[in-house]
Formats: sequence, structure tokens, C-alpha cells
Amino acid sequence: MAYTYYEGKRLHRFPDTPITEESMVCSADYPYHGPRKLFSGGGGLTSTAADYLRFCQMILEGAKVGDTQLLSRKSVELMTHD
Repeated sequence: MAYTYYEGKRLHRFPDTPITEESMVCSADYPYHGPRKLFSGGGGLTSTAADYLRFCQMILEGAKVGDTQLLSRKSVELMTHD
């Protein structure tokens, strides 16, 4: 369940219908339904905390899982560069 904050009020459950504020449309189920006008590198990714932890650990270990190299060193360098 998603929640949103309104200035001067407390947290409220995000409504089932999309919220439109100026040119921005927010929806609690964005990755699955609704307009897909926001294209960003990781903006639409969804995962579990355990899988994200495995991904981060893999990056920390130079893109290796056990003895298997999943990404090139150059890819890891580009992904972790400012």
C-alpha cells in the first residue's frame, strides 16, 4: 500500500485513482498501469529487498556471483561512476 504526504496534514493512503498535479500524474500502481511517459534508467524497476541486496552485493564483488562473471569490469565501472 502506498502513502502520500500533504503539507499541513499527516500521511494519507494513496488513492486508487491517479492524482494530477499540474503536468504530473502520480499513480500508486505506476510501474504496472497508467501512462508511461517517465523514462529513466531505473525508474520503472521493481524488485524485492532480497533481490536488490543480491544485486548490490554482486556489484560490490565486481559483477561476480561465485565464480561467474555476469558483467564486464567496464560495465561495473560505468554503473558506479558519478
